[in-house]
Amino acid sequence: MELQLTRLDNAFAKFLNDAQPSSDERHKRLAALTSYQFGRGHACLDLALLSAELRAAAHTIPWTAGANSPLVLDDSRLYLRRNWNAEQSIQTAIRARLEQSCPEPEHLATSLDKLFPPTTGSMGSGPQAPDWQKIACALATRERLTLITGGPGTGKTTTVVRLVALLQSDAVRKGTPMRIALAAPTGKAAARLGQSIADAVNLLPDGMQDNIPVKAVTLHKLLQIRPNQANESTPELAVDLVIVDEASMIDLDMMARLLAAVPLTASLVLLGDKDQLASVEAGAVMGQL
Repeated sequence: MELQLTRLDNAFAKFLNDAQPSSDERHKRLAALTSYQFGRGHACLDLALLSAELRAAAHTIPWTAGANSPLVLDDSRLYLRRNWNAEQSIQTAIRARLEQSCPEPEHLATSLDKLFPPTTGSMGSGPQAPDWQKIACALATRERLTLITGGPGTGKTTTVVRLVALLQSDAVRKGTPMRIALAAPTGKAAARLGQSIADAVNLLPDGMQDNIPVKAVTLHKLLQIRPNQANESTPELAVDLVIVDEASMIDLDMMARLLAAVPLTASLVLLGDKDQLASVEAGAVMGQL
């Protein structure tokens, strides 16, 4: 792997070696490469891409020992500890969320038919193409974690607005309106999400347009992340449903914080296109999910 390492990559390796010296130059090379991969948006260094000599050195690197080591060797991958911790947190949170029961709304089939009426062209005889928006909406009512993905113009926002209408109308009938939060990674994306939802709400059937929020905030604001206190724990949100647009932009650390903040009793819906808008920091979480 012949790469142009940055000054930061080499400084990181030097810092580790100054704190705990190693006589093996390969160790510093591995540390610098791990830093390099992080700078390019990768969560780890895949040792399979390296020479056999460098791979062998990974098993004797001194900076992976202990629960608080700066590096973590996990099978054939070398991580910065922060990234490894975030991946473990995300994995644990997703497993816990998928194990949660999610009561099905009353009159689900009727509500779905009302929100997704057959199109004019589907009234004839012969097999009909599946209504994937309707299917996505139905599946999302039964899970505490849902991913709705697709390129521009595929109806992601329309689908999620109808999902919100279905869930909220059911909750209102039961006398307990849902607490709903809308968010996106950036202010611009949050503004677009809010406007798109406001436009889509106007197209909903009568009686299903109420109690649907149209104001979205940034993830930093939702999770109360302040620049000078980035290492603070994220408080649990008082919500029943969280919808996040442009989820492809969410990096490892932010996704870990988001999953920790949304209660297991609440539902989380991630919208995005894995082929659009990569995350600024490390980790293409949406694409991997």
